[in-house]
Amino acid sequence: MAYRQKLDHGAYSNTAFNFIQFGLALLTVAAVASLIFAIPQGLLSNPNMMVTGNNSWSHHYNYFQDRAAEGAFPQVTMISVGLIVYRIAMLLWSLWLANRLLSWASWWWAGYSEGRAWVSRVRKDSSRDDQSENT
Repeated sequence: MAYRQKLDHGAYSNTAFNFIQFGLALLTVAAVASLIFAIPQGLLSNPNMMVTGNNSWSHHYNYFQDRAAEGAFPQVTMISVGLIVYRIAMLLWSLWLANRLLSWASWWWAGYSEGRAWVSRVRKDSSRDDQSENT
């Protein structure tokens, strides 16, 4: 949209300008649709923890005990938080995103409608009728 605000409107024909506007609107719809589908996916689904091997999965872990001399293996530390922390983080992100989208929408419209938003077709037939009525 920043490029669109700097666009020289006279450099393009009316048809080319309308195609640019239509393309920008189409890209905007695609971006908003991807956000709309991403938020519920993040808020309502379980994160894929990619736990594999030893017949384990994301909610069930099968451990095995290696046998070795005392102190032969390094100590392992695991820090874990509940799934609620993930859900709260996703909720905060979606609230932030909703807030930013409102301010971005006004910036988007200002850029989209800079100069002119759409060029309507000029009907040549109606101008001929007006000229014939005046004579």
